Amino acid sequence: MSAELSGRFKKDRKSQKSIVLGSNFSSITSISNDYSFDKVFSRELDGIGEKGDMIICYSTSGDSNNIVEVLKTARQKKIKSILFTGKNIGVAQKYSDNVYNVPSENTATIQEIHLIVGHIILDMVDSKL
Repeated sequence: MSAELSGRFKKDRKSQKSIVLGSNFSSITSISNDYSFDKVFSRELDGIGEKGDMIICYSTSGDSNNIVEVLKTARQKKIKSILFTGKNIGVAQKYSDNVYNVPSENTATIQEIHLIVGHIILDMVDSKL
């Protein structure tokens, strides 16, 4: 989704500010060594996130500690959040503004539906901009 926001999805439009947290291997190594792997996303978000931003998180179980931590950081910084998860939803739902859960326990099915919903969101962004 991030690449489609900063690049393009279906039509040309202004590039949108978007990054993938955890895509910098040096940061992952440094943060996980100095703190823990649970903090790899939240430390990055704390450094670059601003009130009014939005974060989209994916966790099929909803119990991934690094997702819970980044959602807590988002809430503290008044960053809107969307959590995509599976049937069990998990602990992360308590910290997310919006939860979209796929009523399945099959990881592949959950991820496939998340991709479809992501494309619907991108289509809406294209039509609004």
